[in-house]
Amino acid sequence: RQMAKRQLTWLRSQNDSEWFDSDDGLLQSQVISLLARNIPEFNNNP
Repeated sequence: RQMAKRQLTWLRSQNDSEWFDSDDGLLQSQVISLLARNIPEFNNNP
C-alpha cells in the first residue's frame, strides 16, 4: 500500500527513524539487529 505524500514527509522528518530497503536481501537481519539493539527484552526470548 502506498502512503500519501504528506505521510512520507512526516515520516522523513522524524529524527529517530530507521529506513529499510524492502528490496534488500538482508532486510530481515537488519530489522532483527535493530530490534536487538533497541529492545532489551527482544534478546531474552527463548
